[in-house]
Amino acid sequence: MAAMGQGVPMDGEACVQAMMKETLMTKLRAGKKKFKRSYRLQKDRESIVYSPTRHSAVPECTKRLPAEQAYDVSNILEVFLSTLTSRSSRVDREKAVGPSNCFSISYKDQTPTLDLICNSPETAQTWVRGIQHLIQSRTGETIVHKKERWISEFFHAADKNQNERLDLKEATSLLKKMNVPISSSHIKERFQEVDQNRNGDLDLEEFGQLYRQLTFRQEVEDLFNRVSSAQGTLTMQDLHKFLTQEQKVQADAETCKRIINTYEQIDDVKARDSLSLQGFTLYLESKDGDIYNHAHDQVYQDMTQPLSHYFIASSHNTYLLEDQLRGPSSKEGYIRALQKGSRFLELDCWDGDGGEPVIYHGHTLTSKVLFKEVIEAINDYAFKASPYPVFLSLENHCSVEQQRTMSAHMRRILGSQICTDSDTPDPSVLPSPDSLRGKIIIKNKKLPPDVLEDEVSDEDEAAEIEDPEVQARMQAEKEKRRKELEKKVICTGSRLRVVTQPQLDYPLNLLV
Repeated sequence: MAAMGQGVPMDGEACVQAMMKETLMTKLRAGKKKFKRSYRLQKDRESIVYSPTRHSAVPECTKRLPAEQAYDVSNILEVFLSTLTSRSSRVDREKAVGPSNCFSISYKDQTPTLDLICNSPETAQTWVRGIQHLIQSRTGETIVHKKERWISEFFHAADKNQNERLDLKEATSLLKKMNVPISSSHIKERFQEVDQNRNGDLDLEEFGQLYRQLTFRQEVEDLFNRVSSAQGTLTMQDLHKFLTQEQKVQADAETCKRIINTYEQIDDVKARDSLSLQGFTLYLESKDGDIYNHAHDQVYQDMTQPLSHYFIASSHNTYLLEDQLRGPSSKEGYIRALQKGSRFLELDCWDGDGGEPVIYHGHTLTSKVLFKEVIEAINDYAFKASPYPVFLSLENHCSVEQQRTMSAHMRRILGSQICTDSDTPDPSVLPSPDSLRGKIIIKNKKLPPDVLEDEVSDEDEAAEIEDPEVQARMQAEKEKRRKELEKKVICTGSRLRVVTQPQLDYPLNLLV
C-alpha cells in the first residue's frame, strides 16, 4: 500500500497518477466514528474506489471483506483541505487556511459530504490537487471524449471482478441500464460479431463497438442522405440550409464552420469544410442540436422589475439533512441549497447554551447547529450560483438577549451585504433583483418595544406536527417558560407587578 510523504509532485497529472496507488485514509463520521479505508483512483479515472482494510472490524460470520465501493468523479462538486470537528450527530468542517492532513469532498446530489483524514498533509494535498485536476480536465472535453468517458464509466461499474472484461450476461445487463432497448437475442448476435478473439467476453474497446452498433439510428442516416448534395458528405452550404430551413435557427457561415470544426472527426472531410455521417450524428447528439435554446443558459429575462413579479427558488427547513423529527441539522443543508440556486433560506432560531443562538426543528429530536456557523456558511456560498439577492427567513424563538447576539453575528459576518434602507430608497416600490445583486435580505417579524423578553416567539411550525412525542416536548417547554416567568413576578403588598424591560428606542425583534 503506497504511502505519500515528502516531495509530493505538485502538478495535477502527477497527483492523479499517485492517486491510482492504494492510499490508507480514515473516514470520519458523526459521533466521532472513524473507519479505516483504502482508497484509489480507477485506471479509467472515472471513479474512486474504496474498501475496508484488513485491520477494520469485520463480523466473525463474514468470511471475506465486503466488495469495493465507488464514488463517481463526475458527481464531485467540490474538494478542499479542511479542519474537522466531530459532534455527537454531525461532522463540522471548515476550509483550512494552511496545510492540513484532512480534506472533504462534497457532491452534486444528496450524497453526504465525505470527510477523510490522511497520514500526512502531503497526502491530503495530493488528493485535493488530483481531484481538482480531474474536474478541470472535463471542462474542455469534446463530445466524443465525453461519450467515450460515459461508456467507460458504465463499463467499469459493471466489471465486478475488475478483470477489464464483460461476459455476455454482464454486457446484456449493462446495456439495459444504459437504456438500449434491444432484445437479448439480438445483443447476443452482435456480441459474437465483435468478440474477435472468440473468448466469450469483451474489453472496453469491443464493448464500445457493440454499443455503437446497437445504438445506430437508421433515421439519422436517411436524414443525412436527404439533406446532403454530395455523396457521403454534407457541405457547408448543405449544413446552412439544414440549420435555417429544417432546424429553424439563425445561422451564418461562421456558425457552420464552428459546427464542422467541433464535431467532424475525419481530418480530410474537415479540411473540405464538410461533415461526414459520424460528424453529423455527433452534432445532432450535442447541445448544439438540442431543441432547447442554449442562449437561455444565461439570464435572459428582464430582471429590473419589482421583486413581486418573480417566482423565487425557495427551500424549507433548509438546515435539515434527513427527516424533520430526528435527523441532523447542519450548515451543509444551506451550502447545498445555495449551490443548487436557492434564493430563500429558512432559519429556525432558538436560545442555545452559553448565550449562543442555535438552529434546529424546535420541540423535536433533531440536532442543533450554531446560528453563527450557518451565517458563516451563507456568507461563503450565497452568490456562487447566482448574483441575485438571498432571503434569510428567520423563524425567531430567541430571547431578546440572544436576538442581539444574532444581530451582532450577522452584522460582523455579512457586513455590507445586508440589505438596508439605503438600498431601497422608495418604500412604496419593491426593488428589483438587478438592483439587489449581492445583497442579503433579512426577513423577520418586528415586535413592539414593551414585549416581555420571555414572550418573544415567532410562529411555531412544530405545533402542526401531530407526533405525540413532539407534542409532549412542546408542552414541557411551555411549562418550563411559564415557571420561569412566574419567578419574575414580584409581590408588593397585595399588588402584583411584572418586571419588564426598559423602554428601548428600537424594536426588540429587528435584527438588522
